[in-house]
Amino acid sequence: MIFTIIKVLLNKNKPAVSGPLDKTVEHFRVWPQWVDFNLHINNANYLVFAERARWLFFMHAGLTKLVMKHKYNFIVAAAEVAYIREIRLMQKFSVETRLFGWDEKYMYIDQFFTRNGKQHAHILIKAAVVKKGKVVPFEEVCQAFGIDYESSKKGQVIDAWRELSTVKRESAAK
Repeated sequence: MIFTIIKVLLNKNKPAVSGPLDKTVEHFRVWPQWVDFNLHINNANYLVFAERARWLFFMHAGLTKLVMKHKYNFIVAAAEVAYIREIRLMQKFSVETRLFGWDEKYMYIDQFFTRNGKQHAHILIKAAVVKKGKVVPFEEVCQAFGIDYESSKKGQVIDAWRELSTVKRESAAK
């Protein structure tokens, strides 16, 4: 994450982001340490790039100061990854990040890996905001971030994820 923080501090061309509901676009290149024997990004490394892009999203959206002020911590509870096309060694690509929506407990973050206008991967993150080891109700988080809690794009994706999480917990308990 040190690389990410340095990139933000040194970047004079910061993305024009007016707040946490805007998307950010971060640009990367695939170096040899990120590839597998097929010379494309290793599946696990997509999560590394996604995490970097999420940190940059929070920084550019002005949320980092608010997180520190309120002593919040973000905990990824789940990630849903779809690998669509490979991204090969030395190729440039972008990761678009946006806060997709939220419910009473979690925020949902969409991340799209694109190259030359085509989608190569999609990651949907479910994360909780924690303070002193306890999950902070998202209505309180929205108030701290200056977001209208009722404006969440709750819908089919979030409902389906919640249902799938319930099914997974129930099957694991058997």
